[in-house]
Amino acid sequence: MLARAASRPAQSAAWPTSQLQPQQVCALSGKLPTSHCDHRITEQFIPGTAPTQSCDLHVQLPIDRRNGLRAGPRCAASQIEQKNFESYDARYLPWALASHRPVATSLWSPFCPGAESPDQTLSVRYPYPGELLMLDPSLPKAAQAIVMRANAPAAEANLRFVVDGKVQAPMGAPFEMVWPLQAGSHQVWVVPIVWAGASRLRLRFSEAGEDLHLLRCA
Repeated sequence: MLARAASRPAQSAAWPTSQLQPQQVCALSGKLPTSHCDHRITEQFIPGTAPTQSCDLHVQLPIDRRNGLRAGPRCAASQIEQKNFESYDARYLPWALASHRPVATSLWSPFCPGAESPDQTLSVRYPYPGELLMLDPSLPKAAQAIVMRANAPAAEANLRFVVDGKVQAPMGAPFEMVWPLQAGSHQVWVVPIVWAGASRLRLRFSEAGEDLHLLRCA
């Protein structure tokens, strides 16, 4: 609904209903549905305001049946299934992940990887650089946390987050870890199980009513 509302032009409620034009749209994106859109609705539009672009939120990807990750060109046809996913831009991706939407994965199957993309270099994917967050004074501090997320090359099966020098438990794809917010300055980075390098971030978690600021270190 957020994506659909953002793409919809403002309309006047006073327009005569007899002059409105019905148009079938994707229920999630509000654009013209494609074969990948499972849910469609018919809405009424003021003449000239109906969507003209096809839905780009729903995509279909080849998936390796063995692990649920993207199948590259070297995957045998018997190991591939086509699955529909939702593809969000950076504004809505945190919401989509938190809402457990069927988000398109960018991780390649290690059995048959495709070409590496920029988001598959070893890096901290969330929190974002320069993002501002706040601790909620109405909630207990113990109940406030973020989900740290990492990108990794297809060859990496397991990673570890390191928070303030403390190595966390290893994790596999999709490389996520819940971390309770704490006031003060913190350093966070991600490393492979075989320590070869790291992507490091410095975070400042502040008290209620102030900003939580993320700075990228050299």
